[in-house]
Amino acid sequence: MSAPSDPPHPQPSPPAGTWWIIWGAIGCGLIAISVVIPRSIEDEFAGAIRYLPLLPLAASAVVRWVILPRTLEAPAARAFVLFVAGLALAEGSGIMGIVLGGPLRDAYLTLALLGLAQFAPFFAR
Repeated sequence: MSAPSDPPHPQPSPPAGTWWIIWGAIGCGLIAISVVIPRSIEDEFAGAIRYLPLLPLAASAVVRWVILPRTLEAPAARAFVLFVAGLALAEGSGIMGIVLGGPLRDAYLTLALLGLAQFAPFFAR
């Protein structure tokens, strides 16, 4: 017979400073990417592919306003993972907008920064 296993210990929540540092670093990284990647003068991507960056942005909003509030009462490590995943979706939306957006590049960058702003970790304990 095997020895009885100990009940799993809940993972401690990362300190609130960690949440803020990750949030700020991802926002600064997105701005740096938008400055480094040159603007395309011609409209290379026509049609529906130009609107592709809206999908991860919408997914990040669902993570922030539907899924994350439900997990804040659960173990904090799970909320932290969802926080980082939502940030990654919003940042991915911005990067896709920078590359695919053409004339909508600035609009997608602004939307991505707003997507990141909604994840400001005021809820971190």
